[in-house]
Order: sequence, then C-alpha cells, then structure tokens
Amino acid sequence: MAEEKHTAEDISVASVVVDWCKRFEPCTEENADLIFPIGRLRDEFAAWGYQPGFDTDDPLIPYLKALEQNGFRVQQTFGCGPAILCKFKTQN
Repeated sequence: MAEEKHTAEDISVASVVVDWCKRFEPCTEENADLIFPIGRLRDEFAAWGYQPGFDTDDPLIPYLKALEQNGFRVQQTFGCGPAILCKFKTQN
C-alpha cells in the first residue's frame, strides 16, 4: 500500500506536539541533549513566513503555546539566546 501524502494543512499542531513529547522531555541547560533556538524551532515545525513589522500572525506561536502546555518553555540560554531545552526520552 502506498504511503498517504499529506499537505502542511493536514497536519495539526497537536499531532506534531504529541510526536515531539514522545521523543523529548524538558530539562535544564546543564543536562540538555538538544537545544532548539527560535530559528531551529521554525525549521523543526516548518513555521516560516513571519516578518516582524507586518500584521501577519507568527506561525510558530501555536507550536510554542502547545509545547509550553507540555512543560517545554522557551528559556534564555547562555550561548544560544532564547531556546527550548530537551533531552531524549529513555526507551523502556
């Protein structure tokens, strides 16, 4: 059976965040496996197209809000500026 193709509109913020939460858990900078600065988050969620100074909504905001509800908060880091810090979940 061929894999079903999806457009960006077909993929909901919630499903993407559920997948994120299956792979990662929030942590502190001292024990982070991965650091996701704002630019990397835009790449991760394909949330481009926002231009400061224009009246368009930032496509990254819904992802940040959903991640924050799951404990992933944007933090000020020492070397990367604002970022979400994660460590890989251990597989049982």
